[in-house]
Amino acid sequence: MRTRLLAGALLVAVSLLDLVGAHGAAALVLVAAVPVAAGAALLSLGSALDRGSGFDWTRAWLGGAALLLGLLAAMLRTPLASSDAVPPLAASALTACLVVLALQLVVGIAAALRSGPPQVAGAPA
Repeated sequence: MRTRLLAGALLVAVSLLDLVGAHGAAALVLVAAVPVAAGAALLSLGSALDRGSGFDWTRAWLGGAALLLGLLAAMLRTPLASSDAVPPLAASALTACLVVLALQLVVGIAAALRSGPPQVAGAPA
């Protein structure tokens, strides 16, 4: 769970750095976010393979899609990191990646609400 949050936080940081005009720093943070997103996608896949519920598989597919979009954004903008402009396709890929991560968050919340409150060990049911 923390890995997914870290990946999302890094990608939001990329967007904020782009907004303030620090495109070089944004490109570096984006490159750093790709392995974190890969780890999050693999953890989601492992969770889906262990439990196999529909929510877990949806989160795993969304994690893979977010990884591919983040990788595409990094690939498109890294050669141009020193320029003052962000390629439009790279910005679109980053935006799509953030949307997919938001969908993954919604699916996670839905799964948590559906399963009910966590049970405390030793507490009466």
